[in-house]
Amino acid sequence: MNEFLISLKYRYIIKKSLILAHLFILLEETIPKKLFFIKVEGFELTLIIAFIYPLLPFVVGN
Repeated sequence: MNEFLISLKYRYIIKKSLILAHLFILLEETIPKKLFFIKVEGFELTLIIAFIYPLLPFVVGN
């Protein structure tokens, strides 16, 4: 059961990260794109997103 809950947790985190990345990519026409690394409990997700300072704590946090 614990393995199942852990896999759900990682699936949720990855899905959330990809949704945020997609939203940022939609804004790339007006904001320069940068390579951005998100480290999630041992997993590193590399996302190319628009770099927005006010939203940085929201993306990295949680």
